[in-house]
Amino acid sequence: MKSNLLKLTLLTVASLLSLNADIVKGSLLKIGNESTPIEQVKLGQIVDSLTKDKTLLAKATVLSTSESTVSTAIEVDLGNRKILMTENQTFYDPVLKKWIKAANLTSQNSLLGDDMTHRPVKSTERIIGKFEVMKVSVDGSHYIFSDGVLTHNFMGFVAIPIFIYYAFKGRNGRYNKNSTSNALKAGQKMVNDHKTR
Repeated sequence: MKSNLLKLTLLTVASLLSLNADIVKGSLLKIGNESTPIEQVKLGQIVDSLTKDKTLLAKATVLSTSESTVSTAIEVDLGNRKILMTENQTFYDPVLKKWIKAANLTSQNSLLGDDMTHRPVKSTERIIGKFEVMKVSVDGSHYIFSDGVLTHNFMGFVAIPIFIYYAFKGRNGRYNKNSTSNALKAGQKMVNDHKTR
């Protein structure tokens, strides 16, 4: 029992860290035919997204936003322009078909553009400083287009209630011995789904 609760706690922390994604203020989110600075996006606003299988354009609703600062950022040169990303922001490489953190991007990677084309990475540079960032959570596939390329939004606020529900609410509304086990399974599935997107 205590062992399962400890595993649940560790899994919750690990999942929040793995799903956390800060986006530098000034980054532009695609909203229809316009691009809006992320700090101007409002709750309930509809932004451009992509289906979970990454084949069709879709729409998503902004569920939450928050602000903070980070001390490092990654400048990514895409040839025709440079964009600033936080180290833990994840991007989809359509060639390798996997998500990669900005800190791990190299000239061997490509990013998926909002026009569904591949954007080859020319080079990256780590920059030290103070950067104001935003966390934005959207529904649906949890994908958004930031500065013209596909990225994954912040899901931490979504993970917490799911874990609490499964851990402490049984079918009859009371705690039962199987609820913690269900929470572990649900949490592990969430982390695994994120890794394979």
